[in-house]
Parts: sequence; structure tokens; C-alpha cells
Amino acid sequence: MSNLLTKHDCKEELRDADLKATPARLGILEALEKTETPQDITTLIAYLKKHAIKADKVTVFRIMNTLTEKGLAKPIQFNEGKLRYEYAAKEDHHHLVCESCGSIEDISDCNISGLEKDIEKKKQFKVKKYLIILLFVANILIGFALLRKSNTKPNTSTKLHVTASFYPLYFFASQIGGDKTDVTNITPASAEPHDYEPTTQDLVRINQSTILILNGGKLEAWGDKIKDQLQGSNVLIVTTGEGLANRQLEEEGKTIQDPHVWQDPLLAKKEVKRIEQALEKEDPKDAAYFQANETKLEKELDQLDADYRKGLSSCQKKDFVTSHAAFGYMAAQYGINQIAISGVSPDEEPSAKKLTEVADLVKKEHITVIFFETLVSPKLSETIAHETGANAMVLDPIEGISEDDIKAGHTYLTVMRDNLANLQIALQCNK
Repeated sequence: MSNLLTKHDCKEELRDADLKATPARLGILEALEKTETPQDITTLIAYLKKHAIKADKVTVFRIMNTLTEKGLAKPIQFNEGKLRYEYAAKEDHHHLVCESCGSIEDISDCNISGLEKDIEKKKQFKVKKYLIILLFVANILIGFALLRKSNTKPNTSTKLHVTASFYPLYFFASQIGGDKTDVTNITPASAEPHDYEPTTQDLVRINQSTILILNGGKLEAWGDKIKDQLQGSNVLIVTTGEGLANRQLEEEGKTIQDPHVWQDPLLAKKEVKRIEQALEKEDPKDAAYFQANETKLEKELDQLDADYRKGLSSCQKKDFVTSHAAFGYMAAQYGINQIAISGVSPDEEPSAKKLTEVADLVKKEHITVIFFETLVSPKLSETIAHETGANAMVLDPIEGISEDDIKAGHTYLTVMRDNLANLQIALQCNK
């Protein structure tokens, strides 16, 4: 595991800003705090890579927007046009900026007067003060401009336009709505819904929707904000997990709501019912069509429940170890016990004490399988598996399915059955 966080603990700053201390956010904040010169997206990605933290360009850009909005970072536009960022707590100072190559030379404010002659000699350089750009304000203004523009174009389609916050809700809505709906999943297949932040185009799409389907339970970090923004609009907001997400866990000293209700087929049925009711409300003439599709999907969920109940009823073990606490509702429904390496958010960094406790428990209980996920680095699970002699297998929280997997026939239902098969191996169940 990277020793990045032991060098400079930025967790308190993120907590004070009401942000989760994800490895990428911690790494970026540390990079900005440690370096003398402002950093661009490329150098920040390189810094994260050096410390074994994966993050693509889009992810880092969105993190920088968030840190800027929360006042932890300052965006800077130099004369050569490239956008860079610095740690917000640094004192104001100046830089020499090369007009031809864009290289930067730091100069303290107190030394500027003494450097005037040197600056004059370096004709290819000139002193530029920082131009502080409030990117988050710009994004909001652009977003609202696009929203206003989009509202001037009437939607001639007869289908209901439905936006789902992540894959399971997209799957449920698509199955119920069929060819009467146009359903969009705004969370990319490779993104973690816990930390995904909607783009400007996502906001436009939401505003153009007839229905917005959320899970709730704090799964969508942006959920409360978008609800406020849509007040008074014609968009019907359905929070499918409302009243269902009643499990609470401790994470980073705080009580966190567990949002992973879709992992329990019986709770998923209740989410399905709420989606059908929303579709019927907006399109009552097709109520019979929606009800028939809902009935079909509910039967499939009932069969899934029966398969889980039977498949996990006769097992030698009850405990299973997984990378993050995504399976609590499912475990409670079928009488097994989840041991999570990290908390509700897969980006939570477990303490060394926690890792040791899990490793000791694995050895003591002779647990032979450590589960990891498809959207999160398997490093922690693989480390414990290696130290304890256990095998590493996939237990998918189904927070996203790639387009290739969808084309290959994978769905919420098929992945749930793959999870059941792997649980039966891990718990040594009689089939």
C-alpha cells in the first residue's frame, strides 16, 4: 500500500469541506501542498501514478472542480494559456512565465523589486500575477445557459425520457419502460457511483427528462443538490431507496447510511414498484404495458430470491470477506455475514489495525476466498489473500456494467447469479 498519506495528512481538510477522503483526492491535495509551482492535470495524474493511485484525466479534472468549489484549490491561467492549480492556503506570489515554452520560475513577492534588473535581462520572461478563475462558477453558468437553450427546443418524441443515476436503476427502468421509454444511465460504466459527479451535459440531460430516478441513501453525492435545483421544474424525481436504506455503518468516525439496497432481490422489487408507478403517473395511457413488464420483472426477482435462499441455506461457513461494505442487505436477507475491508464507500482507506484484524480473522476462521470488485482496485483484497493464503474472487456490487458486457448478455440478473455461484464456493455450500 502506498505510504502517500503518512507523509502529509490532508484528511481533516477534506472532512471539514464535507468531502470523502478518497485516495485520489488525498493524493491531489498533497501534490498541490508539497509543490512550489502550480500543477496541471498531466502532472497531477503522474503524481498519483507514482503513488499507485489510478485516476484518468476526466476524474482528475472533476476532482479539481470539486476542490476549487470547496476552496481547497485555486485554478490559475498563465499567459501561455495552460490551466494549472495550486493549494488554496498558499500565500500570493508571482512567477516568471516563459512566453514561448510556458515554463515557470517561482519568485517571492518580497524579492520582485530586487529582481527587476534580472527580469529585464530575461526578455523571454515576464512577471505574471495569478488570474484566479472560479471554474465552478463558470461551469454553473455554462450549465444554466445550456439548460435554457435546451428548453427552447421542444421534444417531439412520444417516448418518456428517463434518466437513471446508475446501472441497476437503468436496468429496472429499461425493463419496465420497454419501447415506451428512452432511458439513460448517467454514470459511466467505468465510474464509481459513490464519487461520480455529473457533467454539464448530464445536467442538461436531467433537465430534459420526464423522470429522474435516484437510489438515495447518499449513494449519489450530488442527489440533494440536484433535487434543490429541480424544484419547480417538470421533472418527476423518484428516490427508489427512500425508506428502504435503513442500515447504518461507522466510517471514518461518522455514522454512514448504507445505500446498497438493490443487492437484496426483495428490496429491489420495491424499487421496481416505485419506478413503475412513476412511469404510469407520467404516461397513464400505457399503464397496462408498464404493469405487465413490472409483473414479469418481479417474477424474475422472486426467482432470484428463491435461488439465493436455497443456494445459501446449507453452507459450512457464514462469513465472507469483501473489499467494501456493499452486501449488507443481501447478507442480512439470507443469514450470512459480511466482513468488509473498507466501509460503505469503496474509496475509504482502511487503517493498518483494520487490515490486521481482517487478516487475523481470515486465518482464524479458515476463510479461503477474499472478494474484490470490478470497479475498484483489487489491491487490498489481493494483499490480504496473499498474506493469508486465500484465493481472490469477484463479488460484484453491480454499480456499473460495461457496454461490452451488456452486448455479451450480462445484466443485473445474470451478475447476481454469478455472485451467488461465487458465494457458494466461498461459503462451501451444498448445491
